[in-house]
Amino acid sequence: MTDPRPRALLDTNVLISALLARQAGRVTPPLLCLASAARGACRLVTSPPLIAELTRALAYPKLKIPPEAAYAFAAHVVSLAEPDGLVAITGQLHVLTRDPADNAVLETALVGRAAFLVTGNTKHFAEFSGGRRQRVPRRVQVLSPREFLKTWTTAT
Repeated sequence: MTDPRPRALLDTNVLISALLARQAGRVTPPLLCLASAARGACRLVTSPPLIAELTRALAYPKLKIPPEAAYAFAAHVVSLAEPDGLVAITGQLHVLTRDPADNAVLETALVGRAAFLVTGNTKHFAEFSGGRRQRVPRRVQVLSPREFLKTWTTAT
């Protein structure tokens, strides 16, 4: 039997925004996206390279996130993705040229069979959403956190 819950990749910027909102006691679209995964309404997809990127980004001094909080948050994200949402990628996808690092995000979404790639940087994925789709066989909707919540709310 197939799991009817949609699979969603929350980009690093969405995850960090969710953590910062939670620390500030605010309810924001990124935090609501993460809460959706935490309560099991959608299935989280990620990969070891994206967890490594998250860990690096959480260490930025300007974020002022204590190392133990950063580690606990990264571990929480991994736990939400397990068992089958934590996927291995090869790093061989090269369809995005604007920010080549985003190829790992897109590859993770594709390998993880994500229906949604939720990002604060939707413009970074415009190449994929446009004319290059035929080079990548699986369809992934690239949405902002607010668009994801709106789509998800109206679909359920």
